[in-house]
Amino acid sequence: MKILRIIARLNVGGPARHVVWLTKEVQDDEFQSLLIAGTVPGGEEDMAYFAEQHGVKPIFIEEMSRELALRDVVSLYKIYRRIKQEKPDVIHTHTAKAGTVGRIAAFFYRWLTWSTLIGRPRKVFILHTFHGHVFHSYYGKLKTSVFVAIEKILARVATDKIIVISQQQFQEIHHDTGIGRTLQFVVVPLGIDLVCEGFFGGGFHAERFGISGQMVWEGQRFRHFGRGTSNRPDDVFAERSARKGRYCIDGKFTGSSLAVSRS
Repeated sequence: MKILRIIARLNVGGPARHVVWLTKEVQDDEFQSLLIAGTVPGGEEDMAYFAEQHGVKPIFIEEMSRELALRDVVSLYKIYRRIKQEKPDVIHTHTAKAGTVGRIAAFFYRWLTWSTLIGRPRKVFILHTFHGHVFHSYYGKLKTSVFVAIEKILARVATDKIIVISQQQFQEIHHDTGIGRTLQFVVVPLGIDLVCEGFFGGGFHAERFGISGQMVWEGQRFRHFGRGTSNRPDDVFAERSARKGRYCIDGKFTGSSLAVSRS
């Protein structure tokens, strides 16, 4: 089985790590994984090195990036052409831009074939993972309503399954905005081991960031470094960290990150 993953860009963050790990680990005699990625715009740190460290060689689409632009038409064509070349069994898109362009390309791949005339479109399973969303707290009402309308269309005509990473996300995306059908959704919490080898390098020393104390985790108090946006479920983070009984953070701090304290 061949799996083609598509992500808008490998910038600093969980989605980039997630798709690299998936592409690396779902690779054996039974499964073949490929990764398509767009480019990282100026002002963001590129994590292409992370893919290289894990032996993953993404197929880069220069025209695909986060911002909306006319060159998205070029990226759509290039992704569609690559899909036709690879003939994947599964197309798995991640993040909003790749989810839009990738699923449109997948839709064309499924239906633009002569066998469609006899009711036999190409067999390909299309799924999309929401790592976050922009359906509130990002843009104005008009722009948000456009994004929601696009997602509703994609869910109806170009998506077999929708993966969300928490029940809160399922509530916001499906019940609050009306995207997709209930049976389309699957809640799959991100399977990231907070103390896995190579991710935290065996522990984090708080002094590196000017925080007193040997470790960030101190009894019932911890500090969370990450994007403090309202559509990222910090309560999920807090609950899981407390249940785990330990917490470390990634040893890379970027200017776009926020320090959030909870007790």
